[in-house]
Amino acid sequence: MELSTPSNECAKLFDGALRQIVSWSDCEVLGGFIKTLEDMKAADPKAGQFL
Repeated sequence: MELSTPSNECAKLFDGALRQIVSWSDCEVLGGFIKTLEDMKAADPKAGQFL
């Protein structure tokens, strides 16, 4: 899957969010799925338009 974000942090968080969905578990290191999505939006405001 191609990512189109200038934010390396947002891309890493997307990977973490996807991993949490696939594993059906919250990642404590990332603060859980919802926090991961919030952090993605903070890292790249345009990321929120797809969530």
